[in-house]
Amino acid sequence: MIATTAAPLLAADSVQLALYFKTTFQKAADLTAFHLVGVAVGAVIFVPSARVWGKRHVFLFGALLMCVASAWGGSTHGNRNYTSMLWARIFQGVALAPFESLSNAVVGDLYFVHERGPVSGCHRVWFL
Repeated sequence: MIATTAAPLLAADSVQLALYFKTTFQKAADLTAFHLVGVAVGAVIFVPSARVWGKRHVFLFGALLMCVASAWGGSTHGNRNYTSMLWARIFQGVALAPFESLSNAVVGDLYFVHERGPVSGCHRVWFL
């Protein structure tokens, strides 16, 4: 849950980021765009590896990489280095990829096929 909040977190502050980093609004918006590019690249890497070796290592690596990339992104504010912040956002996107792409598969692993779908044990839908 915490990892998925990193994507829209900076989108609302694009104007403030443009002023803070003394750059254009477009470059400040690129912090969100390249984050999503990182998610796409990470999904291409992590989904096949999760199919081959299992999901646990992928989630652990994603959580560890998210912590490192978030600390990296937080450290860029002291020296106002836009390029470093951009690369930190890309790595945050890569770290977010397992949580975005494998969550549905985890639900499938938790429940048997006959347990999926019914709500509170209700197996029938009654129409009046």
